[in-house]
Amino acid sequence: MYVVVWHRNHLGVLSAVPLINSGNGIYSYNFTSDSSQVYGGTQYTIELMPGIWGMPSGDINCDGEIDLSDKAIWDNDAGAYGYLTSDLNMDRQVDNQDKLNFWIKNDSLNCHVPE
Repeated sequence: MYVVVWHRNHLGVLSAVPLINSGNGIYSYNFTSDSSQVYGGTQYTIELMPGIWGMPSGDINCDGEIDLSDKAIWDNDAGAYGYLTSDLNMDRQVDNQDKLNFWIKNDSLNCHVPE
């Protein structure tokens, strides 16, 4: 059994290997420890800080691609406040930090989770 993680404005990730039942139906998996933990490796995960890996943010319209259609939504929401998918750092503000630190950095990435 593999595990997939989806999050509101991030590209989905799939575990690189099947999970192992450690007993009583308990499974654990650490996506953050290395890019090789994600199916597709460094093409489908980003290094958040040295040695810590995470999901690429910027898929504002949740279509599995980070592209200009996401930026168009960010452009429309810029300056807004609240729980919005265009708030890429999740600080409740849609501002240049979201665009510069997340959308631009991850532009052209796409989801590699098989359907």
